[in-house]
Amino acid sequence: MSRVQETNNMDKWLQNMEKLENATIEVGIFGDDAGDEIVLRATVNEFGANIAVTDDMRDYLAATGLPLSPKTKYIRIPERSFIRGYFDNEEREIYRTAMDLIHKVVQMEITAEECLDLLGQTMVSGIQRFLTQVKSPPNHPYTIAMKKSSNPLIDTSQMRNSITYRIK
Repeated sequence: MSRVQETNNMDKWLQNMEKLENATIEVGIFGDDAGDEIVLRATVNEFGANIAVTDDMRDYLAATGLPLSPKTKYIRIPERSFIRGYFDNEEREIYRTAMDLIHKVVQMEITAEECLDLLGQTMVSGIQRFLTQVKSPPNHPYTIAMKKSSNPLIDTSQMRNSITYRIK
């Protein structure tokens, strides 16, 4: 005697579609994970900043080999967008990857959670790769001497390693 098994996966399929429809993936550096110092460093590099020169800063810089003109009131940190830059440059590839993964969910080859995790991981590794490749604008010679590296966004790799994603 043979048995017939129920193969109706419609409920599971609908649950996966609902999860995809309601999910959001956030990618970046989050203060609760990375800490305030890394978030500040990431924000300054992503958007640039003008840092007011204090007397203590002026004295420190002079003592370490960078005397500033008395007229210098601000130090400009140029924008080196690594998050927006990645998304701007890789928009088509991200879209293609997302569509391929969503297709796999529709075909029930992977779950919605797996799709979202894979897409999050893909974007994190893409941002890390993009950040590593940023060369312009170059660091000031003083910064290069202090870091012993000319890569504008890599010093200790803490910022790069703090890039993560979360699914909401």
